[in-house]
Amino acid sequence: MKKLILCLLVFLFLNNIFAKSFSGISFNDKFVFGKHKTLTLNGVGFLKKYWFKIYAIALYLPKKNKNPEKIIKENNPMAIKLKIIYKVSLKQLKKGLKKGLKKNDIVFTKLQSEIEQFLSYFDKKPKKYDTATFFYMPEKGTFISTNGKLRGVIKGIEFKQLLFNIWLGKKPPSKQLKKHLLGKR
Repeated sequence: MKKLILCLLVFLFLNNIFAKSFSGISFNDKFVFGKHKTLTLNGVGFLKKYWFKIYAIALYLPKKNKNPEKIIKENNPMAIKLKIIYKVSLKQLKKGLKKGLKKNDIVFTKLQSEIEQFLSYFDKKPKKYDTATFFYMPEKGTFISTNGKLRGVIKGIEFKQLLFNIWLGKKPPSKQLKKHLLGKR
């Protein structure tokens, strides 16, 4: 019995360490906003192309959730934090984001001005360890920041749904990445 308890304690300790650092890339366990309001780290993953890790990404939710459709549709605060790992051009970054957004053709066509606004926030060539944060707040919209600087807010739940669909939808850039964001290992 003592061994079982010790193993459980070691697992919990290692799990907390893992949540903070994922293959050398650190993400906070909590995403803090407002006065004493927090979101919980749901999962962390990498987008890989060939042998290269392009970026690391973390999903923060009010409580752990493994259902991607529910996460996309929910009208609750949530956030995605992305960290660039591999050198990419501004053109490649925008092309990748636009390709991900376009997977939902009907909403993509409907939200053209919001998409153009979103892409305009990425106006400098990304460097290694640059960050982008997409924080959705009901009734206010999706706050987009790069390297800790607020770039703008896009109103409406439809844009949030379109954005989160990139990584959690039926055609994510990587099934493994989606699985990790959902906390499924």
